[in-house]
Amino acid sequence: MRTINFIILLFLVLLIFISGCKKETAEEKMDQKQVELIAKNILESFDNGDYINFSRDFSAEMRKAITEKRFNDLKSLISKTSGRYISIEGYSPNHTAGFIVYLFTCRFEKEEVKVQITFRPEEYEVKGLYFDSENIRKSMEKN
Repeated sequence: MRTINFIILLFLVLLIFISGCKKETAEEKMDQKQVELIAKNILESFDNGDYINFSRDFSAEMRKAITEKRFNDLKSLISKTSGRYISIEGYSPNHTAGFIVYLFTCRFEKEEVKVQITFRPEEYEVKGLYFDSENIRKSMEKN
């Protein structure tokens, strides 16, 4: 009987140890509510033409890449092709080469737009931003 109790105790200790050593995934390390707030801020600021708030969570590299002029050009293109931003309908995270790429499905006035926001795990600076939709692609093909 002592042997059975010892084996059960050893098993429980091992189980507790293994569960405590579980490696967190990158998404678990990032606060999903914080990611959602950043995305919502980007989209609402974009819709309102507010470059300062739009870019507040950008890395230094992103601020250099998306200047206020480029922001205004992008805003003009998306306003013509997709209309105004309405809401985020859902999102999913994916791991790519040391980054977490969140793909947001967003409702705009004229169509659904996919918005891709890229982070490094545990950093809440935006490292990449990409808008994609059927109308945006058609407009880009014309130019």
